[in-house]
Amino acid sequence: MASKKSRKTTETPVAEVSKEARAVAAELNKVMKLDPALDPDTSKDLTEEFREVCKELDAKDELSDATRDYLTGLQIKLPAKPAAEEAAPKGGRKGGAKAPKAKADKKPKGEKKPGVIAEILARLRKGPATKEQILEHLVKAFPDREAESMKGTINVQVPGRISREQGVKVTKDDKGRYTIK
Repeated sequence: MASKKSRKTTETPVAEVSKEARAVAAELNKVMKLDPALDPDTSKDLTEEFREVCKELDAKDELSDATRDYLTGLQIKLPAKPAAEEAAPKGGRKGGAKAPKAKADKKPKGEKKPGVIAEILARLRKGPATKEQILEHLVKAFPDREAESMKGTINVQVPGRISREQGVKVTKDDKGRYTIK
């Protein structure tokens, strides 16, 4: 297990944080024995705090698959799982019966295309932007994707969902521009 790790913290109330983000923060606090602990209720930018904390992770720090999936969805690089965890355990079954398939073995219905939401966050961190400016940025970043589809993503994500699920506070100014506070 990891030794106690200390870090800087911010003490600013933010928008509502998703259950998933809270669970990830709790697991990182437990696994890494963080001091001070990650606090989703007072974090100014929870995604950035996750990014900073994960720089200290090593292969011995055991994270659940759900936490790993959430963090990689934020495009945070994680150390590889230990070899013992990656390899499927070999166990003998009587009569040569096959083990039942685990849920993780199911193929996803559709390939998830990572990156658009992270790119929206990156654009908003650069400074204020209208939804049209965010779309222009995404079209340049993802030329192989449909502009209309990305426009829909922007409309769904900015400002509400991205604020709730990514642990940031996105606000709109009087000129119709969005920014992260």
